[in-house]
Amino acid sequence: MLLEAARRRALDRDSHIGECVANLRLPPPKRFLTQLRAYLIHQRDEYRHPGTHVEGLLRKVESNRQWTLNLGPTIDKGSLETGHFVLRSGARMSCGITLREEGSHSSLVGYRFDYRFHAQSAESVFRFDLRKEAHSFALKEARAHVHLGTEAIRIPTILIDPFEVLDYLFYVADPHVGGYL
Repeated sequence: MLLEAARRRALDRDSHIGECVANLRLPPPKRFLTQLRAYLIHQRDEYRHPGTHVEGLLRKVESNRQWTLNLGPTIDKGSLETGHFVLRSGARMSCGITLREEGSHSSLVGYRFDYRFHAQSAESVFRFDLRKEAHSFALKEARAHVHLGTEAIRIPTILIDPFEVLDYLFYVADPHVGGYL
């Protein structure tokens, strides 16, 4: 009885996230990519993050009016691979954002932001995920969720705008930048 009620609440939350995603309007994909690149370049230049060449890191894949923007590996396996945004603190960040082009704007399909506190530690992670679709077992894996320190546990969240996730990672999670607040 209680488990069934928990499952129903999780499904209701995922349904609400779906409504929020449907109502979120973002700039067209090209403009979004330009804004994302400018944001990351500003972070690099303002806070002197080492070895991060944003201009060459961002990759885009277009298919049927859907754009996937990737920075770094799509799955961070814990080894320092090329393509991460490396922060002064030694942390590294990778992300993937999928948008659907809809005329004068775009809609958010899904995202993944992976922030590793130290390159040597695969377990010190913040990861924000917005799944493209609801999971069949929403109680275990909510459509919008965050991993706090471990891959295994997914904590449900509200819908968070991609730039708000970046704001949190750069201005709060990263100790070198967060000290400027």
